[in-house]
Amino acid sequence: MDNLLAIINVIQRIGTRKLLVQLISNMVIIMGLVMTTAIMISATIIGGLINAHISLLNHEIPPVLALIYIGCAALLIIASLLAMIAWRLRCLRKSPLSLFGGAPLASRAMDTLDAFTAGLMAEK
Repeated sequence: MDNLLAIINVIQRIGTRKLLVQLISNMVIIMGLVMTTAIMISATIIGGLINAHISLLNHEIPPVLALIYIGCAALLIIASLLAMIAWRLRCLRKSPLSLFGGAPLASRAMDTLDAFTAGLMAEK
């Protein structure tokens, strides 16, 4: 809900329709570039893991052991990517606060309601 209010607030601050069209087109271009970059990085990582596996096999390491090494490397890459995603999501949740210099109105209303509910429950 806070993110939706933040987006609406940004759209209201953009005065003209031309700026809104430019903003949306720039966002689409950025998303396309991000997706292309992600595909290229994924292909590079996959190629690197395949080359590492072939290199391990050429150095006479047993195939099962080479597979375990490459599997552990792939899991390490996946875990680090998931950690970065989680970190960025936490930063994104804080973005309405930093973008507008304070919490949106709905967030403050929900905080007040939560405090009232907590006080009401504490009385019993």
